[in-house]
Amino acid sequence: MAGLCNNDRFAEALELYKLLEKNSLKPNIVVYSIIIDALCKTGKLFEARELFYNLSTKDLQPNTRTYNIMINGYCKEGMLGEAEKLFHEMEEKSFAPDDFTFNILVQGFLFQGNDADKAMHFLSTMIERGFSPFAETMSEMLNLHSAGGPNCERIKTFLNLFPEG
Repeated sequence: MAGLCNNDRFAEALELYKLLEKNSLKPNIVVYSIIIDALCKTGKLFEARELFYNLSTKDLQPNTRTYNIMINGYCKEGMLGEAEKLFHEMEEKSFAPDDFTFNILVQGFLFQGNDADKAMHFLSTMIERGFSPFAETMSEMLNLHSAGGPNCERIKTFLNLFPEG
């Protein structure tokens, strides 16, 4: 199933998932995470959200990866309030955000929401917790800084935290 999704064959992966359910096979959280990701990537965010929130009816709990998939789906659709809400829910349920979680949120708030303050908040929290921004996140921040604009000074302040090399 993951192979199908990795090759952009989402419809086939969804069909395979339906076949599993039809034959009374019980998919695990890995399979559900793959399906939720496929739904998000094909623009079916509301179906992904429904599946995500119904995991408990299948005696499953989302894990950090599943949360990251949903947070990313929200960010890609510009639903940053939902992404942030899910981040807080994740922490309340004692699922530890990881470097992916923070990088997803930083990129979402910078590029979808044009909200440097929120992005910098998540960057600071990420660093406080011992995580680092991905090269892609740093590259995009440098591009935004180079382009100027309203977020330029906030990004410059953050970039000055890193030693030149």
